[in-house]
Amino acid sequence: MAKFNLPLIEKSELENWKEKRILQQILERNRKPAENPRGKFVFYEGPPTANGRPGTHHVLARAFKDAVVRYRTMRGYCIDRKAGWDTHGLPVELEVEKQLGFTKKQQIEEYGVAAFNRKCRESVWKYLDLWQDITRRIGFWVDMDDPYITYKNDYVESLWWILKEISSQEIEGQPMLFEGYRTTPHCPRCVTSLSSHELAQGYKDVEDLSVFVKFAVKGQPGLFFLAWTTTPWTLPANLALAVRSDIEYVEVKLEGSDERFILAKALLGVLLSGHEIVSEKKGSDLVGLEYEPLYDIAPADSRSKVYRVYTADFVSMEDGTGIVHIAPAYGDDDAELGREYGLPPVLSVDAVGIMADGLPGGGKSFKESDDDVRADLVSRGLLYKEEKYLHSYPFCWRCGTPLMYLAKRSWYIRMSKLREELAANNQQINWVPSHIKDGRFGEWLREAKDWALSRERYWGTPLPVWKCTACNKTRVIGGLSELDEVAPARNTYFFQRHGESTSNVARLITSQDLSDKYHLTERGLKQVEEAAAKYAGMGIDFIYASDLHRTKQTAEAIAAACGLKVIYDERLREVKTDSSRDRSEDEFTAQFTDYKERMDKHIEEEDESLRDVRRRIIATLKDIDSRHEGKRIMIVSHGDLLYGAKTGLLGYDDEMTVARMKDEYVNVGEHWEYELPRRPYDEEGHVDVHRPFIDEVKFKCVCGGEMVRELDVLDCWFDSGAMPLAQWGYPYLEGSIERIDGTNPTNFPAEYISEAIDQTRGWFYTMLAISTLLGRGTPYRNVICLGHILDGKGLKMSKSKGNIVDPWTMMDKWGADAIRYSFFTVNQPGEPKRFDEKGLEDVTKKVFLILWNVLSFHQMFAVKGADFSAAPSKPQHVLDQWLLDELDTLITDSTNDLENYQVVDACRRFGGFVNDLSTWYIRRSRDRFKGEESERSEASATLGYTLYTLSRLLAPFTPFLAEALYRELGGQMDSVHLESWPEKSTTSSDEKLVQKMRMVRSAASVGLEKRASAGVPVRQALAKATITANVDSEDWMSELLSDELNVLNIEWKKGEQIEVELDTEITPKLRRLGLLREIVRNVNALRREAGLTPSDEIVLNWESSGDLWSETFAEHSVVLQGSVHAVDLNQGRTETEFSTEIDADGQTLWLGFNH
Repeated sequence: MAKFNLPLIEKSELENWKEKRILQQILERNRKPAENPRGKFVFYEGPPTANGRPGTHHVLARAFKDAVVRYRTMRGYCIDRKAGWDTHGLPVELEVEKQLGFTKKQQIEEYGVAAFNRKCRESVWKYLDLWQDITRRIGFWVDMDDPYITYKNDYVESLWWILKEISSQEIEGQPMLFEGYRTTPHCPRCVTSLSSHELAQGYKDVEDLSVFVKFAVKGQPGLFFLAWTTTPWTLPANLALAVRSDIEYVEVKLEGSDERFILAKALLGVLLSGHEIVSEKKGSDLVGLEYEPLYDIAPADSRSKVYRVYTADFVSMEDGTGIVHIAPAYGDDDAELGREYGLPPVLSVDAVGIMADGLPGGGKSFKESDDDVRADLVSRGLLYKEEKYLHSYPFCWRCGTPLMYLAKRSWYIRMSKLREELAANNQQINWVPSHIKDGRFGEWLREAKDWALSRERYWGTPLPVWKCTACNKTRVIGGLSELDEVAPARNTYFFQRHGESTSNVARLITSQDLSDKYHLTERGLKQVEEAAAKYAGMGIDFIYASDLHRTKQTAEAIAAACGLKVIYDERLREVKTDSSRDRSEDEFTAQFTDYKERMDKHIEEEDESLRDVRRRIIATLKDIDSRHEGKRIMIVSHGDLLYGAKTGLLGYDDEMTVARMKDEYVNVGEHWEYELPRRPYDEEGHVDVHRPFIDEVKFKCVCGGEMVRELDVLDCWFDSGAMPLAQWGYPYLEGSIERIDGTNPTNFPAEYISEAIDQTRGWFYTMLAISTLLGRGTPYRNVICLGHILDGKGLKMSKSKGNIVDPWTMMDKWGADAIRYSFFTVNQPGEPKRFDEKGLEDVTKKVFLILWNVLSFHQMFAVKGADFSAAPSKPQHVLDQWLLDELDTLITDSTNDLENYQVVDACRRFGGFVNDLSTWYIRRSRDRFKGEESERSEASATLGYTLYTLSRLLAPFTPFLAEALYRELGGQMDSVHLESWPEKSTTSSDEKLVQKMRMVRSAASVGLEKRASAGVPVRQALAKATITANVDSEDWMSELLSDELNVLNIEWKKGEQIEVELDTEITPKLRRLGLLREIVRNVNALRREAGLTPSDEIVLNWESSGDLWSETFAEHSVVLQGSVHAVDLNQGRTETEFSTEIDADGQTLWLGFNH
């Protein structure tokens, strides 16, 4: 066998899997119910975004996903393994902005939304190859040939349908989907709102300036309300102060000053100097008192309500002064109080975070203006004191900008009304670790906020809400078919190809030849005559035509019959192929490998590709359509243009365009009829539901006004949260309804998902939220929630710290299975995982290498071609019985673990088993493998079956190593991953045998410690060991202990505690037995050095310098020959290829032999 090198093994297995199409075989088996006896197991792949490089944390998640899916496949389940890609949202936009050098949202508008979104669509695939490579390299088997992609039209349509369903619901008389003017988390860099679950992902502990501000009580000189704030930049927008009605407040006079402050009695400790309490009163007594505004910016019509004291329950007595400054535009509580008392949300800072001109810090960012506000207060004597304050502040989860709360209009889903339903559905989920259910996730659900759904951005699922510009009525559109209903086609079109021409007969490429050289044939003129007669009574209103001669002839004949004039448009001309003009069609097509290549290939730069043609014809049709309403319009053009129109209007992708060309291409003289829907067509001629194309679709309101789409896009977490339905294009794509709603639904809910713990605020939550909104219960039943990966020192990995671990480097050095196994065993799934190479080295040396050595040992003695798939029948030797019993226990326990999603517990069992296999079974069975045929055969069969079974048990965890083991052992199928999960080989275990073997091993351990304490090496035989134990001894127990402890006799005594007493007197005879062992050890080391197999024989030469060695050879020559496989022992030193010397009591022994 080759030396163990896991990375090389893995690369070999990757080629093997590819060549034998193992994953494809499994996916094909999904379509054969008989081969999946347990039915369907539903797994959802949380979609990553491929515009960033995959990291080690992605390996962690993919490993845990893969282990369970592989296990369930081997258990006989059918699993779709559908891959997915998350393609929308701020992460993608910010990457493109970076590429383009943009720093402001306005630059996107100037660049053009269509061009920007086109860049976003390209960007999401920037690292696709790396993602696919790492997915394959770590052995994560998902169907990447048929993934769901969140920007695809059918996916977006599903999201629209879901929102339509949500919009039709009411709770307590209020709509579930609503537009509200609320204070919402807002990123001034991205200029968009964030949802509560996005907000939760971006908190950081920061030190900010906090100020204690004096608000002068109106009409009472020298008396101030003392308020505290950690956001000085909001003070210019102050409109009120809030107190707690039930709290004691005091008026105090400061020592050495005429100033008097009002603040909570319990918080007097904030004052810097001594004070005298002038009076005490309840907070309710302060209500209605007015104060002088810090910055008088409130609207005139609000004067009766602003700059006065109100009561609020949210006023805290934990810190501050018990008086809270209220800026309704910049805080949740502030906004709520403002709504209650009719305070207007006055904006001092705009949506991009810039302080208004004329205010302190005007023109600066809101955070930078803190110091300016502070300085202004100081200059006016209104700052009592300032402090640095360490607190948790929200930052944008993607761009890292400090967030602000901003009053604005947004669209919301009323999740706060579904807290009970969310909590009830959560109780149906098995969480690993279990504390997540009622802890981190349950607590989040109990405080579920309304979902701020809309984003003022560009690359995302468009919010499918249209609003009337006249009456403000809204309509939610649930899909393109509904859009077709409300925005019906403006006009009806007849697409007519010219009649047969001389160029068609000669099969020539004419490009855009304007001469009359290529005219209609007699047959062509007849075709046109028949078409003209047919169209004469069809009420055609306009005829647009190409101005080439053959189309002019065609159009003029039809126009004459219809009494119309032809409108010629050069945009309807033939494909421009000047480089091939007047050449034969065969010569022209020979320049392309197939029709698909014609979609994009240009023979010369000035030539058009078929994609160019489709782009041209769709743009032309959109222009013509915009000029007319309710008309019947004829388009007379050429074959490639008309087929481009058809494929574009009907939404064919490239594959469909190629596949349907033969049957749907418009032949000479033929036509087709179509009502051009007002769908969003992009520049390529495809239906594209994204901005800006969807923004162009408008329709009439019932009031007669115009319905215009709200320009927002959806929170990208809505995309991924809807994947249980949207990945199948539900409910529009064929088969999707049966998958989700059939009598035996095959794809909902999921049995299993796994991601990192931060997804409790992301994908885990949004999936549950959407499913709950639709009344479908929980969308997943079992979750493994993973802790974050830290570096070896326990620090979070980041580029700035330089502690990022590159997964490819680690896999190339140690192997993917080493990383997987390390993740599966280092600690429980939900705990943070320290990642360093030492862990990979330990896995390799302490588990994999030991297992490989056991395999190598087995292969030395195994009968070639032997079948190890079945357990040996009734083995006689106690070690074989014990090993099979332990193997059955491993099967039972690991199966129970995996059935309960305890991946770590299952995988940890293998390390101990492999160690027992090597250090006990192999060590105590070596002589049997070298012994009689029957004994050797039984031991080989037992070990072979054990390793064969281990290859299947390890398959979910270490798929590469398991495959290598399986192949070395003569696995009968193409792959171990096509095998079934092992079953116990016996119906019951021999518990007494297991217990006695455990006692024997414990006694052996104690005995070896006693030897070490006495300074007697194990190689030196002893006369006797006395074992004390509470057990009925058997001969086999004595034999094993005699061999393990190297003693001639074992005596037993009864006792509760295991004790071992050694007779350490070494007689000459015992000394010679010890030297025999030393000789055997050294000769066998030489045999290994020589590369000999156990069956290779040698002639052993020896020479000694004293009687000690000579007497040993004389007394034990027969045993020695058998132990080192020597046919003869020759005394005398000779020239040999392999030799060594050993010393005992000053006497030297030389040993040597030739290969």
